[in-house]
Amino acid sequence: MADTKKYFFVGLLCLFFFQMLSGQRMLDRINLLDAEIGLSQSTNEFIYNDSKGYIWISSTDGLNRFDGASVTVFKPDKEVENSLKDANIQSPFFEDDRGNIWFATVNSINCFRRQHSDFRQYYLNERVKRPGTSTHYAFHLEQGRYLWASVYDSLYRLDIKNPTDVKYVHPLAASRCAVQVSPDGAVIRLFACFWVVRHGFEVIDYGKDGAVTKRDTFFMGDDHSITQALTVRKAIPENDSLVWFATDQGLLAFNPLNPKQYQMFKPNGEVPGLRDIYRQKDGQLWVITESGAIFSFNSKLGFGSILTDDRGQIIEDARVLHIDNANNLWYSVFGTGVFFSRFATKQFIHPLNRKKNHQVEINALFEHKNGSFLCVGKSGNSFIVEPNLMVSNKVDMPSRSRFIQDSEGAIWNIS
Repeated sequence: MADTKKYFFVGLLCLFFFQMLSGQRMLDRINLLDAEIGLSQSTNEFIYNDSKGYIWISSTDGLNRFDGASVTVFKPDKEVENSLKDANIQSPFFEDDRGNIWFATVNSINCFRRQHSDFRQYYLNERVKRPGTSTHYAFHLEQGRYLWASVYDSLYRLDIKNPTDVKYVHPLAASRCAVQVSPDGAVIRLFACFWVVRHGFEVIDYGKDGAVTKRDTFFMGDDHSITQALTVRKAIPENDSLVWFATDQGLLAFNPLNPKQYQMFKPNGEVPGLRDIYRQKDGQLWVITESGAIFSFNSKLGFGSILTDDRGQIIEDARVLHIDNANNLWYSVFGTGVFFSRFATKQFIHPLNRKKNHQVEINALFEHKNGSFLCVGKSGNSFIVEPNLMVSNKVDMPSRSRFIQDSEGAIWNIS
């Protein structure tokens, strides 16, 4: 009976370790916000968690605010003087020091005034007051005061403390933008992704006075030093020398200080194109592939665990990703709605090379006092997983033997 319990325990350990090696990170029960719950429409590209705990969700037919139990929808209403004037949300959301929410619709820059629970509209120039003439896009709130936004292939800087003060910056034709800031929060570099406009992206440097000091384009297919053409959807700056780009060929690591120093990462077994990338506050990167699968990413180890639901099924058809202040993960599926869930307590990782090791059958598993694991394979394919999850070289172990581990952690082979 004692031997039966011993082998049963070893079997459980092996099962647990195989789960760890499965390369999956699981979500708890997934919730869906859709039309039945009250979502205005199911093309939801931007998701934001404000300081009061509300989740703001864009759509092409109304603004949605979720309080954890129900959805409040804001749409144009001719009977209400200060209602939303345009229902097609076209930018991320930004919160000022008064708790007001700023965003762009097709026809204007908008501010939801929290104290009054109403809206104000602002225009970047006189021409855009004519509805439908061009699409506004806001992408950064500088120093909590200056909203960077574009319209009519031009870049503007709007002072939200005095919204009539709009400064023209320079021409800009880009679909998505990101910025790098100085320690005091001033914009010093702009990354403009052309996406649907054309291939490549532009890097624009600014001096202390805000004037442009340098402009360069990359990956347009006609660069002298970089001939590859890429369709670029999104940029996430990490530091002065590293920017991540979601492209049609994978995840691009780019050094703006040395443009020839770049690297492309492609997910195994997936169409290489990426729909979205997201960076948590702790630096963890998440990517959505062209198939809609969600992967974690580590700059040293590459693509890591794939996200699954509470039944172990791989998430599919995701378009955009957001992780809120309570560590809930949100993702939208166009045509369906917005899903949200917490990460499961058990997190499974994949330290092995799947192509080489996924068929290894483990007969015994031992944990050393230094935190490493010895995995004894059935056919002699034994190996050690270090505490940092790196797999050491193959260990020569007899395949048909019994092993015991003493109190000092030494492993004895009984043949």
